Amino acid sequence: MWRAWKIIDPRTVLLSLIVFLSGMAFFLHFLAFNADRFYWLKDVVHDASHSTQTAAATAAPAPAPAASHD
Repeated sequence: MWRAWKIIDPRTVLLSLIVFLSGMAFFLHFLAFNADRFYWLKDVVHDASHSTQTAAATAAPAPAPAASHD
């Protein structure tokens, strides 16, 4: 095995492996976020926005009706 590392530079192999794995991870996450079936954050984002809207609606009192001056 040590003879293989005399032919191939270990730094080049390590850098190529890091670039390849990072690219593949980015691609797979991009693919998963764009597919409705595998987008696991959809419920989290929806729940967070829903709870924010609910909290804002319940925190402020309803406006008083305008008085009519007849």
